Amino acid sequence: MEFETKLVKDMDDQERYAAIVIEGEAEGAIPNGARVRKCNSEPGDSFSDGAMGTVLSSIAVLPELAHLAPGSDYAYFVEWDEIPGVPVGVLSRRIERKQ
Repeated sequence: MEFETKLVKDMDDQERYAAIVIEGEAEGAIPNGARVRKCNSEPGDSFSDGAMGTVLSSIAVLPELAHLAPGSDYAYFVEWDEIPGVPVGVLSRRIERKQ
């Protein structure tokens, strides 16, 4: 998995590190190109249950960062049908593979 980190400014003009996933498919993850459905939505999520998308890439959640992603073994970049061309990060507990 190749990725780069950059120091970026957020909406409050605070500097933070952001990881930008370039490509890759984590072993055991939903395969790149697979169709997925949003599930387990919470208030404030950009997409609600049932939204459809395509997996672009995945990365395994590192054990030392698992507390930041409870219930998720993977993080994905998904291209949602509602906004084509825009990769959106989502944790594995929030998507399911379409059968």
